[in-house]
Amino acid sequence: MKVKVNQKELLGAVKNACTLIGKTKDHTIINHALISVGDVTTISSTDYDSKYTEEFDSEVYTTGKSCVDGEKLLTVVKELNGKITLELLPIGKMSISDRETTVKIDTIDSELLPYTQKSVEGKLIFSLGNLKQVHDLTIDSIGKNMSRKNLFGLNVASNNGNVRFMGADSYRVAKYEFPSDDDAKFNFIMSRESLVQSSKIFDGDITHWYDIDDTSFGIRTQKKKYTCHKIEAEFPNLDSIFRNRTDSFVVETKKLSKAVSTLIKLFGREDSADCVGKLEINGNLTISTNPRILESSSKQVIDHCGNPKYVGLCLPFVKDALKALKGSKKVTVLFTDNENPISIVGDVEGYEALLMPSTINW
Repeated sequence: MKVKVNQKELLGAVKNACTLIGKTKDHTIINHALISVGDVTTISSTDYDSKYTEEFDSEVYTTGKSCVDGEKLLTVVKELNGKITLELLPIGKMSISDRETTVKIDTIDSELLPYTQKSVEGKLIFSLGNLKQVHDLTIDSIGKNMSRKNLFGLNVASNNGNVRFMGADSYRVAKYEFPSDDDAKFNFIMSRESLVQSSKIFDGDITHWYDIDDTSFGIRTQKKKYTCHKIEAEFPNLDSIFRNRTDSFVVETKKLSKAVSTLIKLFGREDSADCVGKLEINGNLTISTNPRILESSSKQVIDHCGNPKYVGLCLPFVKDALKALKGSKKVTVLFTDNENPISIVGDVEGYEALLMPSTINW
């Protein structure tokens, strides 16, 4: 096997493949990437649950395939320039060189890598222009408790002519919907890890999503193919908790975000669900913490003409919702009373962050 490749194109492909490649010594086989040279030149990787293949342009001298350590390959390619030659040597090594430098790294038999790329030619269900945005809007709301499989991932579903992405844990829900030209029906859960991986691989790409079979789905572009297992669980029906908002107010995003962040820092438990704030709506918005723990408050000017009300909320979750809407100059907070969830919406059409109320006794 011998092939010549542009350094920038190879570097991008290797970086994408390394998104799936493990770094632990316990799984040395899947720390490797498969380079295959035939009618097309590709690099492939797997973490068992997900599989990835990327095609890149090359000048082929001889065909073949071999596996090399992905992180070592990435380190070498970063240091080379211009045209890079990859050549499989008969001594169990691969030569990687540019005009001035040659590096040889160990290879393993390509048959040892547990890699079988399923066809991503299943049923096309929708196309998406910005997968990174979906990640940024929903990732903080996806559950981290592996014992609750139905919340340990992102729900991807058709919904009355829309594509709906929804992430949830026991305290909050993030929902993002957009219209679809396709009439396919689908409803599955992609793992949190596959959302992270695919958002890095396809950042900036227009992606096409395929329902392959009952157990797996695929995402692809012209040169990139990613497949992953669906989580074998049923996502809960949460439609009812997005209804029945009777009141709202509008507030500047930056000012609210700064006030919430300051109170969290003063509270001293930045990632704790115990960091609860009391939001009092009475002409202005006053956010305060439990005076028995920390006597602090912040007042914000809001646009509100309803009756005075209050609600208790986990402040780190409010901060996460505002972070997802950082591009919005103002946000609208929809609410009913202190016993029902609130929603936060901004300029991102189709996005809504829902937060469950916290019990407060002060």
